[in-house]
Amino acid sequence: MFVDQLARKHLANSGFYFDYVLDDKGRLVHVFWADATCRKNYALFGELVSFDSTYSTNQYNMIFTPFTGINHHKASVCFGAVMLHDEKADSYKWLFRTFLKAMGGSAPRFIITEECSSMDNAIREVFPAATHRLCMWHIMNKIPQKVGPDLNTDEDFHERLGRCVWSFETPTEFEERWKEIMSEYGLEDDDWFSKRFSLRESWIPAYFKEIALSGLMRTTSSFGRTTS
Repeated sequence: MFVDQLARKHLANSGFYFDYVLDDKGRLVHVFWADATCRKNYALFGELVSFDSTYSTNQYNMIFTPFTGINHHKASVCFGAVMLHDEKADSYKWLFRTFLKAMGGSAPRFIITEECSSMDNAIREVFPAATHRLCMWHIMNKIPQKVGPDLNTDEDFHERLGRCVWSFETPTEFEERWKEIMSEYGLEDDDWFSKRFSLRESWIPAYFKEIALSGLMRTTSSFGRTTS
């Protein structure tokens, strides 16, 4: 059993931390683990955490999610990982409390995730002082799915929207250009784009220029920009 493997790792090295939940039939529901290196990385670089639950694993039919960050060389480091049975708020609350326990009670100052209401609720409860931001890459990567085939192949649309998102220094500049683009391309009443605009303070850089997020807001984008 996977948990037995984790238990053996803990016996071999007390710095290896793990915790898990079984259902009433003894089946694995959730499992979290972080080795000594992960925990040391977090102690040094854990002010800002990226949490990506868009991975999956077929073998266990569970959601695999790593906690990652950026070190002093701007290289990715791992703080731990989890497999979850579902994406309910209670599952995320268990996970974040377990993560907090593994890291000696030290909560991150900033946390970046994809858009998920149950995750947002859990973050507010478990990490109430943390600043929560949404991953730009996940949002921008969905745009081809949200526009029609004609607009999806319109290079001018993608270029202008990309500049709007990435390039403006102030919220006013961003909002004016966003509304202009939405109007010109007939997207003013589109539910998805309207929702992203309502969430703009959580993912548009112009709203948090004072926060150094070390490139974790994005990994890459369809507009040719790469992680800085």
